[in-house]
Amino acid sequence: MKIFLALIGTPLLALINLSAVYALATPSCRNQTQLWLHGVTATSFVLCLVATAIAWIMWFQQGGPSGVDKDEAGNTYRFLCGLSSMTGSLFTLVVLGQWIVIGILSPCMQ
Repeated sequence: MKIFLALIGTPLLALINLSAVYALATPSCRNQTQLWLHGVTATSFVLCLVATAIAWIMWFQQGGPSGVDKDEAGNTYRFLCGLSSMTGSLFTLVVLGQWIVIGILSPCMQ
């Protein structure tokens, strides 16, 4: 299901981004460029945005925060869509915060 892209995918992308940027910090310091750091983080940010947008669209197709279904399955699915939207938003902000740190701090700091 598409909602699991935001529910599980965005936290994984944030962790993968953190690991990749940490691994690229030493080569970036040696080469005196932050191009790879910004490239990896920008890619992660865009992928998080896309997954979150898919979850938001699916949530509003189900009625959004004010929709009410008579059956339990519809309510559960709408809840999962809302939860994945909020999780995607949170971890998109986490990746954005990681990107801001890359812009502020030098990879050569110890």
